Amino acid sequence: MEIGSKLAIYKINKIDPPNGGTPFYKAIVFEKVYNSKSKLNKWETAFYDAYIFNNELELEPVDLSLGKNTKDKYSFDNIANADKSVIRVINFKYENHTKWYGNNQIKDDYGKPVIEHLFYLTEIEKNKSTWKSEERKSKDLEKKLEQEKEKTKIWKRKYLDLMAEINHLERKNKKSEEILKETKTSLKQANYANMVSNRNNKKINDKLEQTQQKLEETNKNLKQVKKMKKAEVIAKANEFIENEFDFGDL
Repeated sequence: MEIGSKLAIYKINKIDPPNGGTPFYKAIVFEKVYNSKSKLNKWETAFYDAYIFNNELELEPVDLSLGKNTKDKYSFDNIANADKSVIRVINFKYENHTKWYGNNQIKDDYGKPVIEHLFYLTEIEKNKSTWKSEERKSKDLEKKLEQEKEKTKIWKRKYLDLMAEINHLERKNKKSEEILKETKTSLKQANYANMVSNRNNKKINDKLEQTQQKLEETNKNLKQVKKMKKAEVIAKANEFIENEFDFGDL
């Protein structure tokens, strides 16, 4: 027997101390023990005398009536009332006692006293399909811790990859912002230059219009001058004719 052992209650009797002390149970319990040297069934049944100091659990002897395992009468598969007759050992102590039958000490074939172990089950609990010993829980926690550490490593690598990608995107974004800023500046300069050009073009167009008007006025005046000169020439010619070719009384 050890901490975490799975026991079945073979016999059990409740004892009420005469002095009004706390009741306890006197029982015979058994467990399956692996014997690698056995040639037949390596899982043997070991019986122990035990005192159980737990009044919170409802306990009763095993009912081995299921008959699932016909080769092993004391197989746990044959227990019909496992919820009340199968327990787990959480804490215990034991003592060695010589075995007696009445007032006579029992001895073996060599005349030596037969020694039996008397167990004191100070802490027990009901067996569950999911029951785990503290050692097993500790190992499971260590395994889970290792898994979490491995997950942490994976997430750390992912985090570093993401941070690198973010830094890359930030640099790229910064460069894009610089390009955008330069583009905006160039566009602003182009708009200003276009505005100046439009303004200059307007001035030139205005001057062209003014020049065109002046040209038209000049052409108009020139035509008038030409007309005036022609009239003057004709008038002078007529005057000359009259003065040079005066036929008098002819």
